[in-house]
Amino acid sequence: MIKKTLSSAILSRTIAAIIGGYVLANLCSILLSYILPTSQADAVLTGMLLSFLIYAAVVIWVFAAKTTRQVWTGIVLSCLICTVLIAFLAPEGVL
Repeated sequence: MIKKTLSSAILSRTIAAIIGGYVLANLCSILLSYILPTSQADAVLTGMLLSFLIYAAVVIWVFAAKTTRQVWTGIVLSCLICTVLIAFLAPEGVL
C-alpha cells in the first residue's frame, strides 16, 4: 500500500514538473514579453530566455514541496494568474 502511494505521488510530481512546468514557463514568457519596457523583439527574447530559468525553478520546487496537493495548487493558480494578466495586457485583436 505504501509503495503504491509513493509511486503514484512521484508520478504525479513528475507530470506536474514536465507538463505544468512547461505550461507555466511559456505563460510567464508571454507575460514578460508584454510587460518588459524594451522593444518588442528584446522583450520576446528576454522572456524566452527567462522561461528556461522559470522552468528549472518549477521543476526544483515540484520535488521540494511537502505535498502533491501543494504542487498542483501552486501550478494551477500560477497558470491562472498568468492567463488573466495576459488577457488584460494583450494588445487588442491578439487574443
